[in-house]
Amino acid sequence: MDFFFENIRNNTDWLHCLIVEYKLFYIDLWSFIHLVTGGAVLLVLSASGSKRIFSTLFLLLVLFEIAEISFFIGVLKLFMPEKTLDVVNDIAIGMLGGFIIQKILTWKRRSVYAKWIFAAISAAFVSFVWVGWYGYSYNHSFFNSSCINWWALTCWSFSGFVIIAINYHLEKKINFPAAFIITSAIYLTALVVVEYIAYHFFKLHEITSDAEPLIFNIIHGSRIMHIYYVTAPLFYILVYKFSNHFLKKYEKGDSPIKQKNISAHSGHAYSFIRRSAGK
Repeated sequence: MDFFFENIRNNTDWLHCLIVEYKLFYIDLWSFIHLVTGGAVLLVLSASGSKRIFSTLFLLLVLFEIAEISFFIGVLKLFMPEKTLDVVNDIAIGMLGGFIIQKILTWKRRSVYAKWIFAAISAAFVSFVWVGWYGYSYNHSFFNSSCINWWALTCWSFSGFVIIAINYHLEKKINFPAAFIITSAIYLTALVVVEYIAYHFFKLHEITSDAEPLIFNIIHGSRIMHIYYVTAPLFYILVYKFSNHFLKKYEKGDSPIKQKNISAHSGHAYSFIRRSAGK
């Protein structure tokens, strides 16, 4: 059991990397986890038709922070000790994530763009977790950066979005298993081509410890890296399906923020008609 807890601590240490700090304000990599978590919770609350979603979100964030300090940190020692400022910062960023999702859900062009915004968020989130945890390092310093590798994060986020988009359009014509197989085949083909060009023409490759090629003397990395590269489409598509499921549920339901948004647009339309009639 101690090994299990120690493994969690070791695999989350990278999230403590500080990015920005100004007086009482700071952002570390944990901040992005809290941002996405707050947004995800608000999406679920909105889709379930919960009332007072921001009050509920705030309460859930506070309860989690209490559980984290008293149990996960105090008893299990899973994470580093937190100051009062850290707790306030985590809650504020979680609320910000909820506010951003609420704005997307109440946007008048939501039906056109929301699914693609969630696709981009899903791709960025999966990429963030993978790239940050793996700790990419390339043989050319330009492609490296502190905290999290900017080049790997950018490439994976873009690739993840393309994977989601391809699978989404294929699913409109064929069933999910067939769409997933075709999407994975396209991804693996593109992966081999891009990695071959990067390594054999630009001499760019990953140099973390125990980096070995997967195939054709390309895709240098550990065994875990190779497994992820082969199965990556599954992670991107599943995370997107989670967010899209609750987006569709929100669209079909009677969420308070949805009704409020409809009422606001109806009021604007009514005012416009009255002004037009008076001319």
